Amino acid sequence: MKNLLRSPKALVILAVGVVLAAMAAHYAARQKMVLVTFDGPWAFAPDPNDAGSIFAFAPKTKSHHDLVMSSPGQSTTLAAGIYEMALPAVRDSGLRIGPNILQAKIDAQGVRHALNARFERYAIRLPKPEAYVAASTGRLRVGPAPYPPGPATENNYAMSVSLRYRVATLKGFALSGSPDGGRPIQRLPMENTSLSFMIHPLTPVTDECEMHVCEAFRDLAKLVNVTIYVDIVGAPDECHATDPQKPPA
Repeated sequence: MKNLLRSPKALVILAVGVVLAAMAAHYAARQKMVLVTFDGPWAFAPDPNDAGSIFAFAPKTKSHHDLVMSSPGQSTTLAAGIYEMALPAVRDSGLRIGPNILQAKIDAQGVRHALNARFERYAIRLPKPEAYVAASTGRLRVGPAPYPPGPATENNYAMSVSLRYRVATLKGFALSGSPDGGRPIQRLPMENTSLSFMIHPLTPVTDECEMHVCEAFRDLAKLVNVTIYVDIVGAPDECHATDPQKPPA
């Protein structure tokens, strides 16, 4: 008699489980993937005051154009300043970092140093993504002192990075912020699942040394208080003599 009473309860629980699983699958199917791509000299660091947020930092250099934010049908030039990207992202307990992405520790002091560098940096605060994915790669040698980095550090490193998010809706996806010395941007709505922040060289790159890369990397490392160098694989050895990273840069 006891077994007969238990069986219907087991069937009810099983039925509820099937319904919940179906609802979860339906919800997942409705989610959209959003890619926010950073092209140029960028570094990413956790927000010391919010575990759910990160900062993207880039130096404002003389050899590069101003920052351009672009999505299909929309393009905006941004001055040096501090910005915030709002995105109703689905919370993800994990974080995946692509194997080609250079990792270096940027501490809270480095974040503060970058935020305080008015007129010399772009800072964008974003929700923590579920993944960092290399959008393009280049053959580099990268490492801390001594300069230049040795052959053991050679790898295909990310030259541009996409931050991946999952969202249930694009409603609320927008950029706001405060250019240094300019009028605040109250809200720029985004209506697409792809967005790019691009910093490009002023002129086409023709020199074998690619000094614009070395200069930008030097300025980026200084901005976030890390000691790290980059060496272009295939560039002539003579480039080291005029490399703007060369200590005591």
